[in-house]
Amino acid sequence: QAGFDPSCRGSLPIARAAKAKPSPPLIVSGMAAEDGATQKKKSRCNAKCCCCCYCTSCCCVLLALGVAVAIIASSFQEPAVEVKSASLTGISAASPTSSATLHAAVTISVDNPNGWPIKGSVDKLLVDIWSVDKLDEAGEAYYMGNASLPEPVVVETESETTFEVSTDMHLAASTDTALLLTRLARDCGLLASPKETKLRFQIKDPVLKVVDIPVDLSGVDLPVVDQVVPCS
Repeated sequence: QAGFDPSCRGSLPIARAAKAKPSPPLIVSGMAAEDGATQKKKSRCNAKCCCCCYCTSCCCVLLALGVAVAIIASSFQEPAVEVKSASLTGISAASPTSSATLHAAVTISVDNPNGWPIKGSVDKLLVDIWSVDKLDEAGEAYYMGNASLPEPVVVETESETTFEVSTDMHLAASTDTALLLTRLARDCGLLASPKETKLRFQIKDPVLKVVDIPVDLSGVDLPVVDQVVPCS
């Protein structure tokens, strides 16, 4: 034991122990990579699930809307549009040799028999006006002008809505208007009794909205109405 240094005792075992515990970096890195791949896979699955749920929800909404539209269409009843009344003023001084400025007012009725949600509106409407002979059904009809809707009118469900269209018409004395002015002077002049004349009305080019969907009826033939109206 000569030459043995006691201070070196335990140095060799300690060094051996240190060498006996190598670190496993490759194993840890492999586990981390595996966890990352798993998380990415889960993220892709979650995105696919969200996309599928969104598409399914959209399909359900569209299907519900389709069913609702079909139910509304099957129960839809066409509203009735008619001329309720009219009046003509400014004719008292009319004569075959003098011009006349007339004011025509026409009351229109729209009857909507449909329940909720078939609410609508009348956005555009014209009424052509003719003079016809109240004493002779075979007499000639003379075109006078047209009246237009000044602004859209809302038509509520299960209700009758009335509104007025009006126009001013200037009839200049000429060979073209002589017979018309003669008829108006006979029916509505100072010596006329009762002061009534016969007019013809035709509603044309109406533009409606039903459940906020535009319905253009331009070109559709609507009934022609003849009415005896008061005049002055």
